[in-house]
Amino acid sequence: MMRLLWIIGLLQWLGVPHPTPEPLEVRLQRAIDSLLAETFPALAAHLKPRLLRYQPVAAGQIRMQLPSTVDDPTGPLQVELWTPDNRGTWRKAGWALFYVARYDSVVVARQALQRGEPVDPTALTIVWQEITRLRTPPLTPTRLRQLQQQGVLLAARSVAAGQILRATDLRPPYAVQTGDTVWMRYRRGTLLLRLRCQARASGFIGDVIELYAPQTQATYRGRIVAPGLVEWIATLQP
Repeated sequence: MMRLLWIIGLLQWLGVPHPTPEPLEVRLQRAIDSLLAETFPALAAHLKPRLLRYQPVAAGQIRMQLPSTVDDPTGPLQVELWTPDNRGTWRKAGWALFYVARYDSVVVARQALQRGEPVDPTALTIVWQEITRLRTPPLTPTRLRQLQQQGVLLAARSVAAGQILRATDLRPPYAVQTGDTVWMRYRRGTLLLRLRCQARASGFIGDVIELYAPQTQATYRGRIVAPGLVEWIATLQP
């Protein structure tokens, strides 16, 4: 035992540096990274927290706790800091405020898009970008692929070059437009009729619109099943 104390004293006399405690900021950063990965595993790779300020706590173990109401950690996020007392009981000791940025793959316009004009696929690109402050959901690559399966896409609004596209910025051509003459397929039991009608609204395949048939002078509700073709749902006016 005396020999061990002698060695320790000798090292101190020689100026051998002691391990320095890890800075609190580093410990807090590592703790928030672990907490977000555990609580939101599907979003962990998309979140980048940055420490803004905190209430200092004593050196030692630290645990973080999210408020029970947090279901989306994006943006300002304040967490509780807990430390053990002399008896090993964990007690609330402070807080830390983070700004959690969210990143995702989004569709960006390489060049300006004009409202109502066809969109060249080469005019779009996919980038990994922060979306924390976006007010509306962005167009994701998955949604873009789904839309492209429907054929040529049109710009629902004008978009400047370099701008992130909203989820609603691209659309397929209308299958039916207001005022178009369309066929309505009327089916009741074994009875099958085709009526020439006038569309009273524009819509895509799957949309429900109102139609008017001059022959019967009645208004109908039908579902668009193909360009220019509607399936009868109900008679609104006999």
